[in-house]
Amino acid sequence: MKINQHNMLAGLLLVSMTFSSCLETHVTNRIDRDGSVHRTVVCKSDDSDDFSYSKFPVPVDESWMKTVTYELDTTPPEPGNIFPDKDTTWIYTYAKDFENAGEINNLYLTGNDRFNHVARRAEFSRKFNWFFSRILFSETIEPMVKGVNPLEFFSEEEYEVFLMNDAELQTYINHPDSVKRKDFVDQVEVRTEDWMTMCLAEDYLNRLADYAVSHNADIEKETILAKRDLFIEKVEDESDIPELTALIFDAAPEVLFGDGISVFFEETERFYEQVFDIGGSSYTLDFVMPGTLTNANGTIINKQRVSWEVSSERFFAIPFVMEAESRVINLWAWIVSAVFIVFVLTGLFKKKKAAL
Repeated sequence: MKINQHNMLAGLLLVSMTFSSCLETHVTNRIDRDGSVHRTVVCKSDDSDDFSYSKFPVPVDESWMKTVTYELDTTPPEPGNIFPDKDTTWIYTYAKDFENAGEINNLYLTGNDRFNHVARRAEFSRKFNWFFSRILFSETIEPMVKGVNPLEFFSEEEYEVFLMNDAELQTYINHPDSVKRKDFVDQVEVRTEDWMTMCLAEDYLNRLADYAVSHNADIEKETILAKRDLFIEKVEDESDIPELTALIFDAAPEVLFGDGISVFFEETERFYEQVFDIGGSSYTLDFVMPGTLTNANGTIINKQRVSWEVSSERFFAIPFVMEAESRVINLWAWIVSAVFIVFVLTGLFKKKKAAL
């Protein structure tokens, strides 16, 4: 069961980190104060084959309103070439209204998109404070594998670079000390590969341990989990899951785990193929909040909009939570309060006038 000609995990990791989809996707959730959401999904590509629903990072189907436009780039001709090169970028825009976050969650559960094996959920809440109400909206992507928290693996400075998107990395490197910073970014990339390989080793051995427990295999769970460092060492040389498992335990897998272990290997292979299928891909997700934005853990664009770059590394081994809070004016509360104040003042005036 060969997954990669070089090795099972590290080779796939390198492939995933260098892969980049041609499909540029920008998702916008425009949240209303009643919890309804108007979602738009804008996809750009110069290849019409990219506009298959199964290639999108979020679910879209025929029920959405679709608009197709295009951009035409004309580059100056090279010397001696009187015909300019033209590149057409197609833009597919999809829009749909959702009554509440629950409808978005149902879409995530049933959608046929590239990320459909990843658990995602949206949440909305409103807290009433008389003159104002607080609106909270969030989207959470659950981790794909059971691994090591990056906060426990990277140094504080490494973690800051780890979280940067491409534009932020470019800004970080464009500095008087650019050579040193570029070297540090390269160092973080190597450390990221090490972290992801460690996470995958942790995930695989936990899956194997759970299988052993559920099938009453004659091997302790702690014994399996203790093989992590050896697994990481040997994965550089072995590309076959059964052979790698036999290598680190120095025994045939069928002897340790029973004849049914071959089914486990096949299921595990399919799972990791799904994980690495979205490796290196990303999309942009925006919230447009009602009222005035007061708090968010993303990039603030303006007083209502906040943005995140959703990449697979963000939710590889820990949940990726995107959340924002805004404040909306309860106009009726101001009117009621104003009427009440006028009523009270009028009563006091009449009482004072009667006393005279």
